[in-house]
Amino acid sequence: MEITVTEKEKEEFHKLEIIQIDGVQYIRRDKVKQMLDKWGDEVKELIETGWKVTDSSCNQMMKQLAFNKFKFKEDRIVNPETKETETYESIIDLSKYTQDEMFKNVEPFGYSFNEMCTWIDEGYNLDIIAECIFEMEN
Repeated sequence: MEITVTEKEKEEFHKLEIIQIDGVQYIRRDKVKQMLDKWGDEVKELIETGWKVTDSSCNQMMKQLAFNKFKFKEDRIVNPETKETETYESIIDLSKYTQDEMFKNVEPFGYSFNEMCTWIDEGYNLDIIAECIFEMEN
């Protein structure tokens, strides 16, 4: 899909730090440079190692290892009084789960059985299924 940006939108883009067009957020180039200057090494490392941040509130990240195999890690609170955290890691291999087992993990997040089966049949959003399984692990 090609996005057409009007001159007015271009002007607004330069006035604002972020603009949204057709549901996609764009950040001004100078703001991107500031972000890369501040966090460049961390962002570069994530890109180079294949990690994708899936939930920044708990530093949750996902890395696809194979078509249906994913590695997750996140910081989990081990002591609520001190807020001490430890990194929890898990590899989710969807080939080891039945459809019923997968559904038990995606249903609490509001996904229907038919929706999940469509993802599996068409081979997309498998990372979402794996993430739901990861988040339901203790």
